[in-house]
Amino acid sequence: MDKTFKAFFSRVKNGQGKAGFPRFKSKDRYNSFTLKQTGWRLEDKYLSIRNVGRFKLRLSRPIEGIIKTVTIHRERSGHWYVCFACDNVPERKLTPSDKSVGIHMSNDKFCADSDGECIENPKYFIQAEKRLRIAQRILSHRVKGSKRREKARILLAKKYEKTTNQRDYFLHKVANKYVAGYGAIYIEDVNINITDKNHENHSVTKIVQDASWGKFFELLNSVSCARKRNDQCQPG
Repeated sequence: MDKTFKAFFSRVKNGQGKAGFPRFKSKDRYNSFTLKQTGWRLEDKYLSIRNVGRFKLRLSRPIEGIIKTVTIHRERSGHWYVCFACDNVPERKLTPSDKSVGIHMSNDKFCADSDGECIENPKYFIQAEKRLRIAQRILSHRVKGSKRREKARILLAKKYEKTTNQRDYFLHKVANKYVAGYGAIYIEDVNINITDKNHENHSVTKIVQDASWGKFFELLNSVSCARKRNDQCQPG
């Protein structure tokens, strides 16, 4: 706190724009913390944190290796998540494949590949847009600082979180399908930034943003390069 106030008075003295008076971080602005080797204990599906309590976990997968850090994170919806960073995790190698595939992105479909398979675009955000608009309108009508506004905010955050989780699950599923089945993946050279910002047809722009092609490309590139760190990884 002493360093914070010294920095504040230094900014005031030097006239470096808005000084920004120091303030304590409220519970609403404190969303995560990380524990290392001490301060926690894992017993089966229960996590005990010193001076906090004992919590039951819903493990998404078995914990492998040696746990190095434990990160507790709270989403805007109020859901809490625990991330275990582990060392000495056994490698799970995929079966090598000499097959190659080219992927073309389309506005009508999510993508089409050189083998003739087309994958539909689920359009999760577009389907939930009406419900999101209603929840946003309810939130805007609530009095700031009231309990009803906080409930409306959490409801809206949960709807956005559900849409994001649906999209992420779909992208990971499709990316895993191609990475597991092909040794070399070629993707279409699409300038997504220009498409998003300058496209004349706003409906097409919304479809592109909802499809999250950029994240899909990142998943394909990172996972396939991790699978084969040789020259066989061919970015499109």
